[in-house]
Amino acid sequence: MKDKQYYWHTMHPGGLKSRTPQQLMEKGQSEEILRHAVIGMLPKNSLRHQVIKKLRVFPEEYHIYEDQLRGKQPLM
Repeated sequence: MKDKQYYWHTMHPGGLKSRTPQQLMEKGQSEEILRHAVIGMLPKNSLRHQVIKKLRVFPEEYHIYEDQLRGKQPLM
């Protein structure tokens, strides 16, 4: 959690920024860790951005489709 670094650049001189997964967890952005993992697994081509836009990651306490999922029975 302390060794991994997520880097991005602000496009300003000296604008290289970084955060660790531990810092993201402390800020309450744990879903960003999963999003970075999925981005790393996608192929590095022009479809990557379109696919990642469709990814929905919800925090544990909130899910927008919770009402729809309550009445469903498992398939098995």
